Amino acid sequence: MKTCSKCGGESDSSGAWCKPCKNKYSKKHRETNREKLIEYARKYREENQEKIKKGRKKFNDNNKIKVNEWVKNWRDRNSEKFKKVRKNYRERHKEKIKEKRRIDTKYCVDSYISALLNKRLKIKFRPPPELIEAKRLQVLINRQLKEN
Repeated sequence: MKTCSKCGGESDSSGAWCKPCKNKYSKKHRETNREKLIEYARKYREENQEKIKKGRKKFNDNNKIKVNEWVKNWRDRNSEKFKKVRKNYRERHKEKIKEKRRIDTKYCVDSYISALLNKRLKIKFRPPPELIEAKRLQVLINRQLKEN
């Protein structure tokens, strides 16, 4: 064991100070240099946007279940804020959403078929793939009949 050069206590780290002394110094440093540290972090984020974006994407891809759980918990805790965010997104991206719906409807994607089933049955559930496929065939047959 080494001795701390600041307080004289025992230090098990490779540095000159023990952990409590390092923590106390770091806290004081963060408090006195708050503005510099904030500016440094902002500048770093600006200069390394792509690097940060790639790192987040990599983390999200490797931890999908954990991230989905975090998002669900956040939405549950912040339901009012989530509603505002969702509403704001929909207002800013009306055309994009409209185009996606048009494509989903045209090609009978699973989410569109599930929405049809949920609307028809007036309950929310995740239909099994067999039911989605049967409903998809029904929709396509009805479209063919209307065309002829």
